[in-house]
Amino acid sequence: MFRPVTVILLLLLLAVPLFAGDGGTPVPWRENLSTSSMLSGDDPDPELASVEQISAFLTDGQKPPERGFDEEQGQVYSVGLTEEERAYLAKQPSEAFLRSAVLPGWGQRYGDRNFRGAIFSGVEVGLWTALLLTRQDWIEGEDDYMTFARQHAGVSGSPDHQYFVDIGNYNTMDEFNEAQRAQRQYADQYRSSSSYWEWDSSKNRERFKDIRIDADASKRRIYYFVGGLVLNRVLSSIDASRGLAKRQKDLREKEAGFSFGVGYNAYTRGPALTIGW
Repeated sequence: MFRPVTVILLLLLLAVPLFAGDGGTPVPWRENLSTSSMLSGDDPDPELASVEQISAFLTDGQKPPERGFDEEQGQVYSVGLTEEERAYLAKQPSEAFLRSAVLPGWGQRYGDRNFRGAIFSGVEVGLWTALLLTRQDWIEGEDDYMTFARQHAGVSGSPDHQYFVDIGNYNTMDEFNEAQRAQRQYADQYRSSSSYWEWDSSKNRERFKDIRIDADASKRRIYYFVGGLVLNRVLSSIDASRGLAKRQKDLREKEAGFSFGVGYNAYTRGPALTIGW
């Protein structure tokens, strides 16, 4: 007794010749076969490479052909992996990781994920632009407050950063030293005459302090942008390697997945059943 599945398969096999004629839906790989060539038994057209692949698969059990035929849609569909997909499987996630570590987004483009690559590359360009502009602000601000201190407080030489912090809080060196003695911070006093300062007005001292604070803030932002550059590389590298590995996993599952199709065998002049797994 035939099972329902067997009956359905037999009906499908029998239905192919009916739709392959002139009055039915044409089978794509029969379009180039004339009636005379089919009756005479001539070799099939060389363009029917997909038909040869189907026949080879049915006879020797090799990998599924790269194309099959969808009876419902009346069109050729892909079975198995294309050459591009096989080439994609040869790519290494570790290489994608290293590429993005050098230049964020490069690893994504290596894995054919151009949109995500453009995002990481855009972030990289933005961070570098912000870093360079902020560095320029810091350099100019530092030069501005040093020049301002020389003009309005009589500062000389090349003192360290802490010196400029101190002169922004006290009008004169004597005032600063007196405050240190009151706090018993004797070691922090300025004793050299080259360290002497005296502001011409409290207003200018406050203005100097604002310029110095802005310059210091620009310097701190540089470290934030450097950290952002490092973080962007880490995230881009992880995303590139994992994204490539995931796509390769999907392709391997596709290659190992089950596929079914019904078509026309040009050699046997009859229906053909293609099964892949």
